Amino acid sequence: MDTLAKSSNINPLIAEEDGPPAILVIDDEENVRVLLQRALEFGGYKVFAAENGQEGIDLLRKGSGIHVILTDVMMPVMDGLEVLGEAQKIDPDVEVIVLTGLGTQESAIEALKKGAYDYLQKPMNMEELFLTVQKAMERHRLTRENQAYQKNLEAIVEKRTAQLTETKTFLQSVLDSSWDYAIIAANLRGNISLFNEGAVRMLGYSQDEINGELTKTLFPPGKKNGSGPFGVDSSKLMPEQVHQCEGIFNSKSGVLIVVSMSIATLTDKSGKVIGVLCIAKDISEQKKLEREIKKHTENLEQLVEERTLELSSRNVELEKTLKHLNEAQEQLVSSEKMASIGQLAAGVAHEINNPIGFVRSNLSTMTKYTQKITGVLEAMKEKLSNDEEIEQMWKKQKISFILEDLDELLSESYDGTNRVATIVKDLKNVSNIDRSQIMDSDLEQALDSTLNIVWNEIKYKAEVEKEYAGIPSVVCNPQQVNQVFLNILVNASHAIEDPPGKIIVRTVKYSDNEVAVEIQDDGMGMDEETRSKIFDAFYTTKEIGKGTGLGLSISYRIIREHGGSIEVESELGVGTTFRIILPVGK
Repeated sequence: MDTLAKSSNINPLIAEEDGPPAILVIDDEENVRVLLQRALEFGGYKVFAAENGQEGIDLLRKGSGIHVILTDVMMPVMDGLEVLGEAQKIDPDVEVIVLTGLGTQESAIEALKKGAYDYLQKPMNMEELFLTVQKAMERHRLTRENQAYQKNLEAIVEKRTAQLTETKTFLQSVLDSSWDYAIIAANLRGNISLFNEGAVRMLGYSQDEINGELTKTLFPPGKKNGSGPFGVDSSKLMPEQVHQCEGIFNSKSGVLIVVSMSIATLTDKSGKVIGVLCIAKDISEQKKLEREIKKHTENLEQLVEERTLELSSRNVELEKTLKHLNEAQEQLVSSEKMASIGQLAAGVAHEINNPIGFVRSNLSTMTKYTQKITGVLEAMKEKLSNDEEIEQMWKKQKISFILEDLDELLSESYDGTNRVATIVKDLKNVSNIDRSQIMDSDLEQALDSTLNIVWNEIKYKAEVEKEYAGIPSVVCNPQQVNQVFLNILVNASHAIEDPPGKIIVRTVKYSDNEVAVEIQDDGMGMDEETRSKIFDAFYTTKEIGKGTGLGLSISYRIIREHGGSIEVESELGVGTTFRIILPVGK
């Protein structure tokens, strides 16, 4: 009973108007028949039982509302296959489930081929039994509902057919009143069967003269319009689907008419396609307007493009002008700075040169005098070496130290005046370039010469790589240009904090009328603030006493005076590249 209870939960009652559905159980084994009857009744079904096939067929003939038959295959009097055949004759809708034991599966398969719903193998699983019965009941219900629906549908079709017949005249009048649209129907061969008044007005044909004619009559001669009516293959049109397209009709008078067409299939009651319907609207004026709009749009786009190109060209010119103005402004500021420095340099050189000359001359004389006095004092000390008072006085006054220090003081003073003289010379270089020394010069040879001069400064700091491109010679003051190379090379070596570094000396053909010398180092580099000030006079990042701040300022002035420029690229921790650009043949 537990199994039955569980199975009854899987198969709910299938209620009908005349009570629960009925099942006929046919089996010659009483225990099987009783078990099935009780189980199905517990599941909510009405059950009839028979011990052989003939008894079961008799119960079915009585019209007891039997929906499903469970029949054993192997039985006396009438076996399961015979029951199946007789049952199908009496009630074609009844569902038959065959019960089979071991060794009788072939008979069950044969029953399935003859129309049995399914088969169950003994001993039966109750869940499988109820599930199979439920499915058979559902199939029987759907079959009956389908039959009822079909009968109802046939009645509806008859009624609708009558209604359609009644409204045919009305629809024809509606079609004829649609003067703005040409409504044309044709069969699959293309013969026109419907031609409304709108089509008559648009194309000029009367209904009598066009009915039965092929649809190709409506299109321009020689124009390919596809394999079906109205240029669309009807086999490609799906029922209830409308195909939208544009085409050209040829009116009776020979006027070409651009039309927008909506094309759909016409079907019979069975859904078979029997023709094609076309609804067309004259869009000739619309197309003409579209062409004019397109023409104006293209003209406008061309005008916009021309104006855009013109503005882009002017923008480029303005950017070039602005660049030139910025460069001119930088040159003017630089020129003003250098002019001020030149005036200062001229005054300083004039005011300092004379007194420095006196000081240097006097220091030279004092050095000679000191040497003589030292010699005399040393001789006197030796002669009076036994005089204890003189010896004590010599030591107390530290005469020996004074004589030694005096030489060093004079030497340092003389070096100081030489440094002042060098600064004055540099200031003079800032103020002018000696034009008498201008000549045709090979910059690569000048670089080699300068490298030889500063090699002692560089060799302990960096390796030097040369990348010469064989550039043409330039007209310049070689002494001044060599001074520029020397200043930048020395600065490059000073920028390398962790030897050994690398300095690359490179020459390139910069443009058609310019050459460039690049001096690149992998030193400490500069930030933007420092880079913007390096050409200012007296600006230096070196310690006091180690730089005058005039080297790059002089270099900048020299290159500008030669009609060239100096560019600087630098990044902190990466290095610096100086690019000296000079014109060829100037």
